[in-house]
Amino acid sequence: MTNKEKNIKLCKHLGWKVELDKQGFYRAVNPSGFADSDLWVSENNAWSAGMPDHFTDLNAMHNAEKSLVPANSLQKWWDYTDTLAEIVPAGWGNGASIHASADQRAEAIGKILNLW
Repeated sequence: MTNKEKNIKLCKHLGWKVELDKQGFYRAVNPSGFADSDLWVSENNAWSAGMPDHFTDLNAMHNAEKSLVPANSLQKWWDYTDTLAEIVPAGWGNGASIHASADQRAEAIGKILNLW
């Protein structure tokens, strides 16, 4: 599975969707229901534009990480940090996850959510 395909799965999990408008065009819509991109001519293009790219954008990953901490359980967060520690090179030492790149973080979150 490519990072683009993984990003689509993560976006869908986080509430992003593609909608068909009245003119027959697809558009990317964020979880709050706002059309977050211009109109696109196919569902495939809508998924490839207008959505956050979690594999290259640390800001997008910050928002994705916030979804792991529901008010009633921190277990997903602990699973995420443990998985991230396994992905980040061992040479960083303790607290290595603070140095994790966007793609390392996206890979870890996808694994603990069983998206891939």
